[in-house]
Amino acid sequence: MTKKNNSLVDFIESSPLLSVCDKKWIDFILERKTIFHIKKKQFVFSEKEKVLGVYFVCKGLVKVFKNGIGDKCQIIRFSKKGNIIGHRGWNKEFMPISAVAVEDSDILMISTEDFTTLLENNPKLTYTFLEFFSEELYQSENKMKNLSLMNIHEKLADSLLYLENKFGVNKKNQIDIVLSRKDLADFAGISEKQVSKILSEWAFEKILILEKKNISILQKKYLQELLKGKIIAH
Repeated sequence: MTKKNNSLVDFIESSPLLSVCDKKWIDFILERKTIFHIKKKQFVFSEKEKVLGVYFVCKGLVKVFKNGIGDKCQIIRFSKKGNIIGHRGWNKEFMPISAVAVEDSDILMISTEDFTTLLENNPKLTYTFLEFFSEELYQSENKMKNLSLMNIHEKLADSLLYLENKFGVNKKNQIDIVLSRKDLADFAGISEKQVSKILSEWAFEKILILEKKNISILQKKYLQELLKGKIIAH
């Protein structure tokens, strides 16, 4: 087995979804998969294009988003190594969402037909996939509810805490994902101008530290209490 295939086997065996497949079906994935090398800002797939399959992030970072009223971008989530994307289009004719590389990324694609075959022959995969779908639906509905009820400070606080929880922090205690102010705004559901203004306020108040696009949360409790309504932001 080549070094490249060894790397793919390691990836599949570490994937929360694909790792539950029986060995012969892991071999099936290795034989049938397609690997794409996607440059930063390039599309992995676009909303309304024909569905070809489901995708897994092998390396890099991808943003999944949908265009709303007036073509306003709403980022649904950021997907890192090991995450599945494009699954909302599974069993549909056209993609309901888009995905773009935030940084250079390697993407593994399994065709719709092959992924259906995997589900039909791997009960554990089917169960894990349903569990994943259920949790994602809950998170998506919860986020939509929050966006409708929160003010702009709460939306940004919620987004920063979510990103730190999902991606962790680096050695400098910075959230381990580097986003443009626009991407952060599109994820939080507020404007880029509002993001810059609130971040500057919080940096001045020593609630966080800004270093170019990097963000370190110093007072996590402040953000948490802001979300609980114990602090009123002005």
